[in-house]
Amino acid sequence: MLVAEDNVDLRAAICALVSGEPDMEIAGETADPQEIVTLAVTGGAHVVVLDLNLHGESSVAAMRTLQRERPATAAVIYSGYDAADIEAGLRALAPCAYVSKSGDGVDLLEAIRRLGNDAAGAGG
Repeated sequence: MLVAEDNVDLRAAICALVSGEPDMEIAGETADPQEIVTLAVTGGAHVVVLDLNLHGESSVAAMRTLQRERPATAAVIYSGYDAADIEAGLRALAPCAYVSKSGDGVDLLEAIRRLGNDAAGAGG
């Protein structure tokens, strides 16, 4: 999986959380929306944990490009925004899941696992 998060401490925490799981592997990490496609493709990521706003720039366009190139790639939207506020973005990034940054790591791991299994099964 790829972690796209501009908060260095949060990105490190996500990577540490995932690295502790025997069935998950970090393929890359970035704070730059321009790197999402390249890193996900070269790293073979099935899932991208995606902050919608990376250094003030939307990451949705990059994720759309990635999903055109690798349609089975899933996005776990990890955001502080309310899910209702970003509903249009969620529809644009199918397959996807939303996990609030105010939740706990279990929710994030469950979403990654569910979408990762679906994407891997689809050849993503």
